[in-house]
Amino acid sequence: MDIMDRPFEYCGSLASITVAAENTMYKDIGGVLFNKAGTALICYPAGKAEASYSIPDNVTSIGEYAFYRCNSLSNILIPGSVTNIGDRAFMDCFGLISITISNNVTSIGDWAFYSFGTVYCEAENKPSGWDSDWNHFNSPVIWNCELSLDKIYVVSFIKTTNSIENPNSLPIISAPYREGYTFGGWLSVVDGLTYDAADIGLVPDGKLDALWT
Repeated sequence: MDIMDRPFEYCGSLASITVAAENTMYKDIGGVLFNKAGTALICYPAGKAEASYSIPDNVTSIGEYAFYRCNSLSNILIPGSVTNIGDRAFMDCFGLISITISNNVTSIGDWAFYSFGTVYCEAENKPSGWDSDWNHFNSPVIWNCELSLDKIYVVSFIKTTNSIENPNSLPIISAPYREGYTFGGWLSVVDGLTYDAADIGLVPDGKLDALWT
């Protein structure tokens, strides 16, 4: 029997989902609901008290409303295997600070990032498969990022006239995230100075290296 859309929408206290081993359609991994193959993340419980979550690296799809109202999360690591992010997948995740999206993501639904921090994208500009309203909250978007080989974190950023979208939106531009590291700022190859994440608009155009400690 199939689970219909948004089955746990108002279950804000739900901390874990357990699926019977004999279920032929779904399974749980660490209390998170996936399809049986583990390639589609269907629902992350809104009451699961974690500050960061790493999506398994065989997941190719993040479902509609998958992280809806998961306010405890400040960072989510999206692996390079992900190609599709569903409608409203990160809607009302007010605790999220930043997220990184590789150019392997060819499809993003409408309002996927409503109410959100800074989005760091490997693509130079919005791919054609991303809905025109994918970033409905008009959060800051940093385009043209070079990512690590595993597509998880930002290595550098090529700043151009059009590479920062919505720079004056609230919240202000936040730092990228790398698990186990602290962001130490942007090192400008042009002038040799180090800039804070929020001051990225003041940096001269050119390459910026992310400093991780």
